[in-house]
Parts: sequence; structure tokens; C-alpha cells
Amino acid sequence: MAAAVREHVGLVWVAVGHPMGELPPLPEWNLDGFDRIMAVPRRTSAGAAQLVDNFVDVSHFATVHVTTFGVPESASVPPSEVTTAGLSANTTFTTWYRNEDDPLTATGEHPLVQPHIVDKTVHAPYSVYMRLSFPLTSQTFAILYAMQPETARSTRIFKVMARNDFGGDRDKIAAMLAFEDRVLDEDLAVLESFADACLHLDLTTEVHTRADRLSLAYRRLLITLAADATVERDPALSPGRG
Repeated sequence: MAAAVREHVGLVWVAVGHPMGELPPLPEWNLDGFDRIMAVPRRTSAGAAQLVDNFVDVSHFATVHVTTFGVPESASVPPSEVTTAGLSANTTFTTWYRNEDDPLTATGEHPLVQPHIVDKTVHAPYSVYMRLSFPLTSQTFAILYAMQPETARSTRIFKVMARNDFGGDRDKIAAMLAFEDRVLDEDLAVLESFADACLHLDLTTEVHTRADRLSLAYRRLLITLAADATVERDPALSPGRG
């Protein structure tokens, strides 16, 4: 079977057969003033679609990420619109973040808990682009998550980042990578506890709220892809009606 191979943001991407969509963008990767940062790939027993669903979720910061950036203020999620284009869906919202990367919090000039604007775009089947913008500091932190499903109980997580506030400082980058591993550990502590590593595509299986609009849009994108028999056999998905 023919395969399409391309290098993009420091990763090698392979489409077995004809590519069904464009590669997920990380615009900040090529912008002046942004450090390019690559996390060490991680392997987990969580499913690829479960991981993406977790990364697009907007409501778990205050309960899952309590030792890193989550704060009680982020428990309330404002309604946000979701737009869909092709095999991607996007939403933007403002919430709260414990910003320990801001040096002015130590002097009291800035509060530790700060608003930040979150721009999330999910790209089916298994990638998420997220841009965090901090109005108080003009910091921008962009992340591209890319999942590689291996088996029914094995997924590799690739995490590529770009940010404009470190100026190439290796110590700050190393500390950030350690922090990002802690954030992922918080997510995996929940996801790896699930007996089932599949993401259900039957939208009646779970109870959804307004905060789940992007998650529901992601499931609908997967339902579209599941019409292809090669995707429907993917162990990371549990086919169902939409």
C-alpha cells in the first residue's frame, strides 16, 4: 500500500494511503521571537481518541490540574461557540491560570492567578492545536499534540511547543518541560484508570453539557471519518450512531 510521508514541525508524518486532510498547523513554529521546544515522546495505555478528547476538554482544569496550573476560578467555564471546517473544529474562551512563569508575580506587581485566552483547534483524527495568550504579560504559548495509536492499549504522545517569553534560556525551557510532564501526568492518572481505552462515538452513551461542545464536535468529526472502513477498525474508537 502506498504511503505519503512528510516532515512537519520537527515530526515525521505518515498517511497510509491517500491523505484525508491537511497536517495540523502550528503557526508559531516559524515566527521570530518564539523558541521551538520538543517534549520527549510519551507512551501510555490510554487511547489516542481519549487523549484528544481530554486535551479539547475545557472543564477539568480546576479538578485535574490542581498541582500545576489549575485554580478554583477555572471551574466555571463560560459558554463559547464552536466552528467546524473540514476535519477540524475550533473554540476560543477565557479562563484562569496559575502563571508561575510571570516574574512579576514574585514582586506582587502581577497576581499569580491570571486570565488567559485559550484557542483550541482539534484536527481529526488525533491532533490538537492550543494557543494560550496572557493579556497581562503578552506571553504566548502554543502547543501541538499529536497522538500515534499503536495498539488497543498503547498510544505515543508527541508534544511540540513554541513560546515567546523565554528568549532561548535553556534553564527556563528545561523547567517548563518538567512542568509539562507533570501536567501530562495529572491527565494520565485519570485516563489510564479507565477499563475501556475507546472513545464512544454513540453520542447517547454519555451525558453532555454546554461545556462539552468542542468534545461533541470532535466526536462528530470521528463519526465522519468512521464511514471509512479503515478508520472504523481503529481500536481507539468505539463506533456508534451520531
